Amino acid sequence: MLSISKKTDYGLLLLKSLSQIPKGKYVSIGQIARTNHLPYKYLSGIATDLKTAGILESKEGTKGGYHLKVNPQNLMLSDILQALEGELVVSCGQKNLSCSCNSACLHESVMQKVLGGIEDYSLADLLRS
Repeated sequence: MLSISKKTDYGLLLLKSLSQIPKGKYVSIGQIARTNHLPYKYLSGIATDLKTAGILESKEGTKGGYHLKVNPQNLMLSDILQALEGELVVSCGQKNLSCSCNSACLHESVMQKVLGGIEDYSLADLLRS
């Protein structure tokens, strides 16, 4: 089963929420957490990771919060995943063990195609689907 982590799921919800905010406006993590019924502290850590990656921008103060620093059309899903999950690596857990597939294994080939597709998919594409 191919799945994404809770961190990435919450990160995508955060980015979706921020993409709906008018340009130049900031929204607090607390407000997004309440609206989406997400844990504030966990969401705050995700926002920090996305800010460190240059995806979000923050502003302190009463009218502060976060907003998207990157246009959703230019924000690739691979960049989001890398910011939240780390380097995207294709590997097989059986590499160091004897595997019955041997040279017929398709794992790396399939995963390379999946990762290649992610590189061509933007946040805007995700929001349209």
